[in-house]
Amino acid sequence: MPRISDPNDKYYIDNPGRVKAIQSEMARRGIDVYLGSRIRTMSFVMDTFCPWRSYLIIPPEGKPTYFTFVVDALPGFEWINSHDIID
Repeated sequence: MPRISDPNDKYYIDNPGRVKAIQSEMARRGIDVYLGSRIRTMSFVMDTFCPWRSYLIIPPEGKPTYFTFVVDALPGFEWINSHDIID
């Protein structure tokens, strides 16, 4: 399923906005990096299926980096460019 990029669509999810909100809260609390390992956290940020052996790093600025095992990685449509995904 392709990503819905129209903010007026009722199914639109602003993933970059979610990351920016997390980064803003990180800055407010003095947190240098956010490490997400809960499936619910990863799914909220990335809006995609995340295998249980994965984790996500959110830097103070820029895009998050998602780590997963190659055996668990699924090809498909992501809002993060494939060169930003390390498997």
